Amino acid sequence: MSTTNTVKLTVNYEGENTYFVMNRKKPLVTLMKKFHQASGVDIGSPFRFIFDGNRLDGSETPEKLSMDDDDIIDVLIQQTGGNSGDNNNERDYSTYI
Repeated sequence: MSTTNTVKLTVNYEGENTYFVMNRKKPLVTLMKKFHQASGVDIGSPFRFIFDGNRLDGSETPEKLSMDDDDIIDVLIQQTGGNSGDNNNERDYSTYI
């Protein structure tokens, strides 16, 4: 694990990567809220954030989970429709949160 105070994390949703830089001691709910704002995904949608096969509830911190730069958090959202098929988009929201 890095000794810096920040960590760069990748959030993967339907093959699209969004990047965030955050303080290791802040709860991940901060990242979750920023992801919803940036992606336009309704925060009321049934969603799951998954890291290393475990569902995150938002109270965890990157420090507690021993997260390193470039670790990936997957987002799964229950859908009733299809995918547009465009899975190669990347957005960089690496502002400090």
